[in-house]
Amino acid sequence: MHEVLINSKHPRRSVHSTTKLKSLHLKRLSLEMPMAAVKRKSIKIQDTIHNSRKTKFLTRTKGYISNHGLELCSEGVGGTYFVQRDGKSKFFAVFKPVDEEPGAAHNPKNILQYPLLPPGGGAIREVAAYLLDRNFASVPETHLIDGITDPRLSYPSGQVFPKTGSIQRYKENIGDASMMGYTRFLVEEVHRIGILDIRLFNLDRSSENLLVQKKSNGQFHLIPIDHSYILPDTLSNAWFDWLYWPQSKVHFSKEVLAYIARLNIEEDVKILQQLGFAEQIMVNLEITTLFLKAAVVNGWNLYEIGRFVSAAKSPGTKGGCGSVPGPVQMINKGSGMPITAGSSSVVPTGSGVPVSPGNCSAGSLEKLVQEARTVEGKFQMDEYKKSLERFFSAAKNSS
Repeated sequence: MHEVLINSKHPRRSVHSTTKLKSLHLKRLSLEMPMAAVKRKSIKIQDTIHNSRKTKFLTRTKGYISNHGLELCSEGVGGTYFVQRDGKSKFFAVFKPVDEEPGAAHNPKNILQYPLLPPGGGAIREVAAYLLDRNFASVPETHLIDGITDPRLSYPSGQVFPKTGSIQRYKENIGDASMMGYTRFLVEEVHRIGILDIRLFNLDRSSENLLVQKKSNGQFHLIPIDHSYILPDTLSNAWFDWLYWPQSKVHFSKEVLAYIARLNIEEDVKILQQLGFAEQIMVNLEITTLFLKAAVVNGWNLYEIGRFVSAAKSPGTKGGCGSVPGPVQMINKGSGMPITAGSSSVVPTGSGVPVSPGNCSAGSLEKLVQEARTVEGKFQMDEYKKSLERFFSAAKNSS
């Protein structure tokens, strides 16, 4: 049952009617103010609504933790805790402490010796995924939270102290995508998640990181989670399980193409700046987004884009990007963790011939980036843009 927020000044007005009035107000403003001013006003209203929702979510989270405590999730390689809603089996949120991330000193599972990225940055990356997604791919609401203490958290020294980490709204589900056939998933949803992964250069988009909900109409809805391994400082070894799904070879819809065209790199970079990301990571986001935009303009589908972006050799391969377990599974091989290769090892083509994705001979994003570096190794964005133009021009001529 959804809660209805009441406007304190007008008790009979719901949030929906208040939002409608704000919309009408913006229309009036557009007749009197320049478009830039209207946009600033709109952003300010959106920020106010977002901050109010965030405050309520964090307040309720701390209340539930205080009343019902936390429950350690047995899955995964880091400290992940369910925030209990009622002290039984209903969950409200998922808490991931910074000091319990894979490779961190207080990791309660201590099974991942070589994480894909240094520990300590996972929480802020989880928040970045939510803010950059803007509900396009359905990343659950995620924020930073501090001051969390609970005896069930990991305290190797025995001394209890307040912890900081990411808090994500819990989503009811029937399991993850690795537990069922990929043919059940909607093309549009696979595309939306794929676009998010390309932009953020996800190093670990395994099927286990996609929750599945079953709707009342019988359709399955995908929810992307676990974004601790996005936004790396180097563009190599991206991993996408959806690359092995036939949905990735279907053409993008008009709605998805329009979304990609509207992506505003400057706004995305501002989000990373506010979160305190390093300059190189902001540059990488611009690199991946520019490539995504250029690729769709030139008619590439998600499979072609994903194959090109993840063309660096994956762990365990000898000559290319064949069907191998994802990076986290490979890293855990020596620690007794199960190794899975996702939902499928091949992607059926239109002719029925199985094709293993990742033919690296066609080139790679890494190569384009390298072409834009000076002799001294300094990256030049203008040169990268020229490299993109040359690459797609040559690809068009060769076809």
